[in-house]
Amino acid sequence: QTIVRDQFKGVCVKVSDSRNLAKSLPYFKLDGSGDYGGAGILVYYHKDSTPNDVRTERYFFSGDNCGFFNNVNRDWSHSPVSKLINSTAANDSVIAIQNLPGPCLDVMVTGIKSLPSGVINKAELQLALLPWYEDSRFAAVNRLFPFTVANGSYPAGVTAGTKSAAIDVFSGSNPFGNMINSEVQTLNRNGTNVKAYTINIPREVMASWKAGNDTLHLRLEGTQLLVGAYRSVLGGGNHTNVNYRAKLFVVYSSLIK
Repeated sequence: QTIVRDQFKGVCVKVSDSRNLAKSLPYFKLDGSGDYGGAGILVYYHKDSTPNDVRTERYFFSGDNCGFFNNVNRDWSHSPVSKLINSTAANDSVIAIQNLPGPCLDVMVTGIKSLPSGVINKAELQLALLPWYEDSRFAAVNRLFPFTVANGSYPAGVTAGTKSAAIDVFSGSNPFGNMINSEVQTLNRNGTNVKAYTINIPREVMASWKAGNDTLHLRLEGTQLLVGAYRSVLGGGNHTNVNYRAKLFVVYSSLIK
């Protein structure tokens, strides 16, 4: 056994050509139930004394005795999303997002200090799915998780570039609560039904306004456990079709003296 461990380092499984586009992402279970429900190695051998007698031994993956890791190499040069990743535009018309380790989404909300004085009851970010990009092989991301990215002055005392969960995200078994949502809803925009992620972050916007911070930097990531298997294509802030543009709707209350 020592000789085998020294000489046999493991198995690498990968696609034959990573440049193929519009293909589904394959995956397999390592420790499924039953002999044929998990990964393993079937060894064929024979004894020196009986060279024509083929024997087999089966070695299946066991989490207690085996190790594994995923090696993800991201190469956007052959992908249609390459232009979006390398875009220098301040406001893209099309947005692509995928479960990690795929691309996430950064949203810059400007003009926070110009909001009227009062209580923000609702601050809903709406990101519309572009239906002509839908593909049955790639389901849309189920939910978007909102993070705040520090800019050096907001949040106070946090190093620039540090990512933390938005204030509206609750701790515990249900971090989204009944308010933040972050799932796809059907909205009616100018008589057109549009599927859009609705992300309600009033506490985060209120905290930014109170601190005198004019630009709120948000980062949105997918929440599925299956790595990279879900993706969404969304309308940006300057999409040519106004029904699919990214928008932030703020509802507030002011005290009347």
